[in-house]
Amino acid sequence: MDGFGGYKTAATDELRDATAVMDPFHVVALVGAKLDLTGQRIQQLTCGRRGRTGDPLYGVRRTLRTRVPLLSTRQRARLEAAFADDDHLAVLVT
Repeated sequence: MDGFGGYKTAATDELRDATAVMDPFHVVALVGAKLDLTGQRIQQLTCGRRGRTGDPLYGVRRTLRTRVPLLSTRQRARLEAAFADDDHLAVLVT
């Protein structure tokens, strides 16, 4: 099932012995959404505005969704530069 709480509630009401499981697509989608929200929140806190060209977090927003083994040397360097700032720790943790 997807992450909508209504589905889980309905399934639990009708199938008490069933185990609720989320499929990988919806798990990754929820994680990506939380990553985006965290990046936007930290961007707003650190710069006082939405991301623009030249902002460290704005420049790596798509790279953050790339699996680590698939990162190029340039992408790794950009991520390291973005996370060198301790203010971006929440995004790194997410």
